[in-house]
Amino acid sequence: MAEKLFAPDTPLGKAIYDFQRALNDDDRQTRAQLRRAGDLTSLVLVPGVHRLLHNLQVAAGEQNQTRLYLHSDRGRLRVAVIAGLLAQVKHHEPIRDKYRHSTAVLMAQGKKKSDGACVSELRFRRLLQADNLEALYPMLRRTLALMNHKTDIYALAGDVWYWNDRTRRQWAYDYYAKSA
Repeated sequence: MAEKLFAPDTPLGKAIYDFQRALNDDDRQTRAQLRRAGDLTSLVLVPGVHRLLHNLQVAAGEQNQTRLYLHSDRGRLRVAVIAGLLAQVKHHEPIRDKYRHSTAVLMAQGKKKSDGACVSELRFRRLLQADNLEALYPMLRRTLALMNHKTDIYALAGDVWYWNDRTRRQWAYDYYAKSA
């Protein structure tokens, strides 16, 4: 479900892509503000978050996704976290696995010149223990740096949007299947 909501060929996916591309190409000031934001309150104070929120509201209308609740506090915080994490991503790296669609697939991939995963099992377990976005955001920011600032932006957005027990279980399946 997460991968379908922000799929590249949907209006929501295009809004995510356009935002991330603008951060890397044109809007360096917003990118810097988002990268400095260490918590959710700091993220909400960045005007770029509100631009993304508006663009996602328009895209949700086009996509007939009225149940996203982008006007609620929870929905707006999700958008802020997505914006903050997209500012950490320098390169979009699509997940090429046919059956696995979460960001954890890329976390389990080996580093260059090493057999170990980009993200250690201990750090991965700590990520899975984050039960809310406030706890997840700072850990995922640091994790993206370990991944050389590369991830699938659509999977990342979907994982953040649907951060719950089901998403955590899917991450565990994907991480351990890829690293095994």
